[in-house]
Amino acid sequence: MDSDKHIANTKKRKVSSSVLYSPPITNATEARQNRRRLLDQQRIAKRGLPCQTTENSQCGHFTKEYIQALKDMEFTLNPDLVPQNRHAVIKVYVSRKWIFRGAMDNGPIHHIDLVLIDKEGNGISAEIPGNLAEEKGSIIEENEIYEISRFIISSARQMFKPVHIDKMIHFTYHTIIKASLDSPSTFPRYVYHLTPLHQIESYIQKNEYFLDVLGVITQVSALKPVRTQTQESSNVIKEIIIKDINDVTMRLTLWAERAKAFKLDDVYNPLEQKPIVTLFVGCLAKNFQGAYLNGGTACRWYFNPGIKEAAPYYQRFGSQKIKLQIPSEQEQQLSVAKETHVEHKTLHELLALDPYAFPKQGYECTVTIIEVPTTNRWWFPSCTKCSRACRPQDGGYYCSYCKSEAYTLRYKLTFMGSDATATAQMFCFDTVARHIVGRPCETVLKQATEAAPIPPDLAQIVSLKFTFRVTASNQTFAQREKQPTVLQINSIVVVHGRQHSLPSGIQNTIDQGPSTPNKEATLKLLEESPSTAMERLSTKVSKDVGKKLTYSTQDEDIIGSQVLDVAQGTNADKGIPTDKGKEIEPHLQSPPKRHKQGPLTIKE
Repeated sequence: MDSDKHIANTKKRKVSSSVLYSPPITNATEARQNRRRLLDQQRIAKRGLPCQTTENSQCGHFTKEYIQALKDMEFTLNPDLVPQNRHAVIKVYVSRKWIFRGAMDNGPIHHIDLVLIDKEGNGISAEIPGNLAEEKGSIIEENEIYEISRFIISSARQMFKPVHIDKMIHFTYHTIIKASLDSPSTFPRYVYHLTPLHQIESYIQKNEYFLDVLGVITQVSALKPVRTQTQESSNVIKEIIIKDINDVTMRLTLWAERAKAFKLDDVYNPLEQKPIVTLFVGCLAKNFQGAYLNGGTACRWYFNPGIKEAAPYYQRFGSQKIKLQIPSEQEQQLSVAKETHVEHKTLHELLALDPYAFPKQGYECTVTIIEVPTTNRWWFPSCTKCSRACRPQDGGYYCSYCKSEAYTLRYKLTFMGSDATATAQMFCFDTVARHIVGRPCETVLKQATEAAPIPPDLAQIVSLKFTFRVTASNQTFAQREKQPTVLQINSIVVVHGRQHSLPSGIQNTIDQGPSTPNKEATLKLLEESPSTAMERLSTKVSKDVGKKLTYSTQDEDIIGSQVLDVAQGTNADKGIPTDKGKEIEPHLQSPPKRHKQGPLTIKE
């Protein structure tokens, strides 16, 4: 009998406590099934539902709750999703769905974003890639319940996260989406992470998460027309003022379709004037004439939500009356119809105009960037509160207006543009420049060296073609000449992409080739640069300055754009509205670098 210990796969009989024969476990499948059965019993017990081992349960009788619990156990809850489990199936409520098109209102779909909530109220973000937008995105709708399988779990993106969870779902070609028969009322409607209104300012330029806020609506504006890129007609905004339990107020600006969708007809009675407590989710903190919340395509709202955080609002404001001026549909249509036509002119025509002949909305012109001068510093330290330029002080920077030492680096980009009729010097501030270059200023500045004060990512803008809206620069009004010498770019209207050839009429200038930056120009560009000290510590071997910039001729090498409407005479250093109505793609890429380092112009 002792020899049985050494015989592989020896089967032993197992006698139960009732002295009845029990067949042995012969394979891993049965063992796995037993473990799963035990886990199911534990989950049922945790929910407080009856099971087969419950003393009071009758043989062959199961309640509806028990049967539904068994069905629900087939689905994985959002917090339990792990990358290793490729066979997970979830049943979720689609709380939010929006389309992201990058910086272009009517550009191609980059991806479709979703916020999915399971039956226990756990939220998770999901993404449908642009190439599956038609196949998968058209199946799934907001405010519906679906059973979803065959997806990929990964770490959450670094920026613009709609929920506070460290993972997200990616739809693939294999993803299966099946509509559920469950009623949406059986699932939580929304997931949120509230940010107090008095802390909104601290989240400006910190776009790791979308912000969710709660407040009482005190003012609602009519739809206002504004100009956006790539559209012949105006877009619209609607401004809303909310206040919290401590009477802290905040402006919230809704854009485009979100502005049109915001209506109070069903929740506000002008005779009763009851306060409307509203939960806004999917907002971004911005700064223009003070901190405000930006509501783009990701923004949603819920009137008088039944959440515990809203209880103090109902208690305090329940007996008060708040009078809201709600514009009628006719008034809103008239407001939107008031659109100013912007005339298109050539550079030759613009340079011949008197600066005071420029209208408030400016003119449109189409140009190709042909050169980035080395004699102009293309960045400046900007106050994080007021956006004004800061001055050097004690190894850092100081804003004399706000008395603050908090700053960030922003663009003040100057370049030469041509349209074959003339060549003009043009400049723009951070919001526009960031979309021309394709990268934030701080990222590009790290590439600057004494040998190449114009970094590769900045030099790559040469040969890109845009339609800009421009006005005469402020310095033009103080000069002796009656014609503008520098044009200020207020917005990007159309992105035409990288051009295969330069405008005719400037060939002689290009044939001369780029000049080597002199020592004085190099020092001017690099003085006080935060990256200078680190560059001197670098062990990187510098490359020789090249003589020619080659560029891609692929049609897809196009940089997205962002429109910025700044009234003529406004000092952009005093506050620039950043990224109106949209979140910026966290991984904007500059055009492919297929050139030697250092050139500033191109030669055919």
